[in-house]
Amino acid sequence: MQNVVLIITGGEVTEQLLENVRKKNQFNITIAVDRGLEIATQCKLKIDYLVGDFDSVDATVLEHYRQSISDGKIDTTLKVYNPIKDSTDTQIAIELALSLQCTKIILVGATGSRFDHVLANVNLLMLPLLQGIEATIIDHHNKIYLMDGLHRNSIKIEKLKQYGKYISLLPLTEKVEGVSLEGFKYPLQDRTLIIGDSLGVSNELEDEYGDILIKSGILIVVESKD
Repeated sequence: MQNVVLIITGGEVTEQLLENVRKKNQFNITIAVDRGLEIATQCKLKIDYLVGDFDSVDATVLEHYRQSISDGKIDTTLKVYNPIKDSTDTQIAIELALSLQCTKIILVGATGSRFDHVLANVNLLMLPLLQGIEATIIDHHNKIYLMDGLHRNSIKIEKLKQYGKYISLLPLTEKVEGVSLEGFKYPLQDRTLIIGDSLGVSNELEDEYGDILIKSGILIVVESKD
């Protein structure tokens, strides 16, 4: 049985984005992370877990949830962390999702103006990947996920369902070996992608379906639109 977790974290999220994600996916569990609580409240989402150090959330909104939980009006688990900690709030939320035996994770609010957080969040997709769990970051322009040679070495993308016109492949490890692309405008056959080379950027599907296969390494896949 599918156990899909939606994580709403504190980057750039709008009601429209969240509504689009909800229409296309069915979630069993929703985790709001710090400032992600505000947009979740605006969209009237049922929140199962509320986690973070809450250093950036509106204090009035947080207090409303604290009181509602205390009064037994809502069934939400609140987990508060010290702002001085070794893990980001988003990492804590991903680890919580994995502890709940999830089968899939979708993150919104994981991108925005803080590039350090964006890069960290892309790296955090490795945590579910290494457990064989599919995890995806979605924003207004991008759908981001990882592949590796052991847990997820092949992906089929349907042209009618892809998130955007462009598909980019970026190595997260020093090199990704055995990269093959079929059904793409720029096909590849058993190539090696290395950090410092832009070979995999801005490809497009030509056929109805496109296949991505790799043999080793960890690959970032970005489906993007202008």
